[in-house]
Amino acid sequence: MPQFTDRSIVLTTAIAIATGLLLRPPAQAAEQSTEAADLLVTNARIYVESPPGSAALPSTLACRAGKIVYVGEAAGATPYRGPQTRVVNLTGALVLPGFHDCHVHLCESGMESRYCQLSGVKTKHAALARLKEYAARQAETKNQQSSWIKAAGLPLPAVEHSPLTKEDLDSVDNTRPIIVHSEDCHSLWLNSKALKLAKIDARTRAPQAGIIEHEADGTPNGCLREEAMELVEEIVPMPPLKERCSDLKKAVLLANSLGITSIQDAHASEEILATYAALAEKNELNCKAVAAMHVGSSYGDKEFDRMEDFRQKYSVGNFKATSAKIFADGVIETHTAAMIDPYCDKLSSRGTLNFEPENLQRIVTALDKRGFQVHVHAIGDRAVRAALDAFEAARTKNGGDYDQHRHQIAHLEIIQKSDVPRFKNLSVIANFQPYWAFYDPYMTELTVPKMGPERMKLIYPIKSVLDSGAHLAAGSDWSVSTLNPLKAMQIAVTRKAPGRPYARVLLPEQCVSLKDILRAYTTGGAYANHSEDSTGSLEVGKAADFIVLNHDIFAIKPEFIGQVKVMKTYVDGKLVYDRTRLEHKAVGE
Repeated sequence: MPQFTDRSIVLTTAIAIATGLLLRPPAQAAEQSTEAADLLVTNARIYVESPPGSAALPSTLACRAGKIVYVGEAAGATPYRGPQTRVVNLTGALVLPGFHDCHVHLCESGMESRYCQLSGVKTKHAALARLKEYAARQAETKNQQSSWIKAAGLPLPAVEHSPLTKEDLDSVDNTRPIIVHSEDCHSLWLNSKALKLAKIDARTRAPQAGIIEHEADGTPNGCLREEAMELVEEIVPMPPLKERCSDLKKAVLLANSLGITSIQDAHASEEILATYAALAEKNELNCKAVAAMHVGSSYGDKEFDRMEDFRQKYSVGNFKATSAKIFADGVIETHTAAMIDPYCDKLSSRGTLNFEPENLQRIVTALDKRGFQVHVHAIGDRAVRAALDAFEAARTKNGGDYDQHRHQIAHLEIIQKSDVPRFKNLSVIANFQPYWAFYDPYMTELTVPKMGPERMKLIYPIKSVLDSGAHLAAGSDWSVSTLNPLKAMQIAVTRKAPGRPYARVLLPEQCVSLKDILRAYTTGGAYANHSEDSTGSLEVGKAADFIVLNHDIFAIKPEFIGQVKVMKTYVDGKLVYDRTRLEHKAVGE
């Protein structure tokens, strides 16, 4: 990344202003009163979108009791300055609304921070070496949390040509149970001890939407995929609430360090709901959060009643348990994503729909009628179509408040062109994970050979969906990929590998503008979380959720957006992250 000097910032800002990238609205002030503000941000460039004709961004923002009471020029802020007002001079820095990550596993990923981290390993040998080191350290420190050895983040390309087996894991430790999660969280591996504890043997039948892989003699080889993972996850002990709260607080601080002030946790058990609620009750949850509760294929009125009870019990403060998560299919890399046409390298397979279409329609209709926002994981084009069909069925049968529930489909790796207009027509939010849209080993080694050239023309069609008029939201799917929204925005704009300026672009016609992807992370995310009246933009009356950047993302080359740092993050006017603080310097990516 080039060295940005103060002079270069001034020059590039002038260019941005001259070209109309950053615009200024008329000053906004609270109508009711001009009593002193708690916080006054001055000498800044407050990002707002406005009609053409404005010459510069407003420089001043005032907050009181967690709300924005003034946005405009310095002269108009005088009435808001009092003896107790904290004044922060930002010396020309860019201020953005806080980011919304609308598909993240913040609590689970926080807990995974205690596991052996396998992200980045290139081979099975390297993964086993790292796991042996971790197991040895765990034994030395006598960390005996049920004696399980847990690992997370194993990249699928590392074991594509040399599969990981229970014998490999037995070589690490055959006396303690071992569980290893893949990076995409759709596969896991067990050693013999863990298989025995889970009572998985040659006679065990996999769930309809799950896979138990076997040796030639019919015995399990240790690999479980999709719903089969639940056979062991049910017996892996959950950490106590106090430990979960500690892990979640650290994860929220990491999110704050990356400018995230609002999230939707995309897969929550009751224990995870209880963790968010516990922090929210103590005013220690430094972000706005919505949780999507897990929904199984056999769910009926009893389970839906329980979900309603959880919604009432755990929604507290800035946390709401108002969404429901459905896994419509798996992932392309393991042939479990549901495709309309067969895989190119496995013509006998079109993947698996985790729900029969009629059952999916039944469940979505029931959840919609009970007022839940439905959040669907769909990777393959057949899964996307089945999800859209289910939403159409719910809208037809329920009518009423359907459009207000703001149902969404996440991931959307392959969408048939005929289905693109249906997002707008059915009021379904398209929730993309932009960081996946470039040529990396997953794409080149696992996706391209399975999809073939024609379907690769349909991959991550963010611009097509945007142009159709549909609502867009964005998320990270962390810990599956980076939590950093600025890195994801860079990929959305460039669609090429970070750090490689001459890398091949993945479908250049699907690149979006920085303004468009920023909307997905701000106003689009607020809309998805039903909070557009209070968050998503820097306007009088809205929550003072904003961030300060060290460089102007509109005034640098798109290839450098992901290297820009968040200096400060405010939630409801409270400074929750400050890169200059000693305790915060080590946080972040």
